[in-house]
Amino acid sequence: MTRFIAPICVGLAVLVAPLSGPAHANSTCDKAYRAVTAAMEDAERLVAEMRRLVEANATAGERLEALGQELEKRREASYFLESGFAHCKPKGIASNKRRQAMMGIAAKNTQRFEVVRCQHHIVLARVLLDDGTAYENAPRGERGDIRNRFKRNYKSFLSGRDNACPPRRQVKGQTLAKIEHIALSIGARVAKLEDPNAKRTPQASFESGVKYFKRQHFQTAAEHFRVAAQNGHARAQYYLGRMHSDGWGVKKSASEALRWYNESASQGDAWGQTAMGHVYMSGAGVKKDYATAVSWYRKAASQGAPDAQAFLGAMYEEGKGVRQDHATAVKWYRLAAKQGYPKALFRLARAYQQGLGVSKDEHVARSLYERAAALGHEPSQTALAALKS
Repeated sequence: MTRFIAPICVGLAVLVAPLSGPAHANSTCDKAYRAVTAAMEDAERLVAEMRRLVEANATAGERLEALGQELEKRREASYFLESGFAHCKPKGIASNKRRQAMMGIAAKNTQRFEVVRCQHHIVLARVLLDDGTAYENAPRGERGDIRNRFKRNYKSFLSGRDNACPPRRQVKGQTLAKIEHIALSIGARVAKLEDPNAKRTPQASFESGVKYFKRQHFQTAAEHFRVAAQNGHARAQYYLGRMHSDGWGVKKSASEALRWYNESASQGDAWGQTAMGHVYMSGAGVKKDYATAVSWYRKAASQGAPDAQAFLGAMYEEGKGVRQDHATAVKWYRLAAKQGYPKALFRLARAYQQGLGVSKDEHVARSLYERAAALGHEPSQTALAALKS
C-alpha cells in the first residue's frame, strides 16, 4: 500500500489549503485533479491485477483481497473528487476543464464501484463456502482460526447482502440469492452455532444432528453425528454412514459408509443392520452376497424394522440368498404392511393379485394398492389405475 501514500497526502493538502485567491484556487484545483487521477491509476492497476488473478485461477481469498483494495482506491478517488469539485470552479477556462474532466471520471468511478462492490460480495460468498469446507475437513485443533476468520467475513457479508448486487445476478448458473442462501447456511453452522466439538453427551449431539439433518443442513448435521458416532452412539453411526453413502455434507465414500454401518449394526441397531443388508444386496463397496444380506435383514426384521421386513420378504419371493418361498415372503410383507410400509403394501397386494403364497383375491389386492397409493407410492398408483381400466 506504500504507493498509495502520496495521493492521500496530496488530497489532504487540498482539503486543508486556505483559499486566498484565483491563483491559489487554480493551484489547489490542479492538486485535487492530480490526486484524483493518481487514485484512478492505482484502481486501474488493481483491475489489471484482478484479471491476472482470474487467469491464474487464484484462490477466492486472493481475489477478494485485490477487489477489496480496488474498492478502497475508488473510495479514495471519490473523496478526492469531492475536494476537486469544491476547488475547481467553473469560472476560469483551465479550472472548468479540470471540472469537466473530473465529472467524467466521477461517472466512470461510480459505475465501476458498483460493479466491483458486487464482485467483492460474490467472491466473499465463495470465500465463505471455501472456509465452510475447510472447517469441515480441518482437525479439531485447527478449527478455531477458521471459525474466527469466518466470523469476520460473515459479518461483512451480512452488511452488504441487501444492496451489494442485483438479486438476480447469475454466477456460474446459480443466482446470487442461491449463493447467499448457501453461505448463510454455513454462517449458521460455523459462526453462530455452539461448537459441536465441545463436551456434550452422545445423545445430545445425535439429537442436534437429527435436527439439522431434517433441515437439510447436512454439513452441520454430519459434524454432530460424527461427535456422537465417535462416542459410540449406534443410530448416529448409521446416519453418518448414510451421509457418506449419499455424499450429503461429507465426501461420498462407500468404504466410510460401510465402516459406520457396520459399527451401528454390530451394536444391534436395526437401522444399521438394514443398511448392511442393502450394502451386501447391492454390492456397494463389498462383493455382492445375497446370503449375507438376508442375514442382516433377518436381524433387523426380527426387531420389527418394516423396511428390513419388506426386503427380507422380497429375498424370499425372488429366491435370493434363500430358497424361494412365497408363503414366507407374504409373512414378512404382512408384518411390514401392518406398519404402513408402502413397498410391503405393494408387494402384498401383488401377491394377492397373482395368488403367490396366498389365495388369489383382487378385492384385497385393490384395497392394499389403495393404501400404498394414498402414501404416494407410484408403482401402486400405476397398478391401481390398471385395475380400474
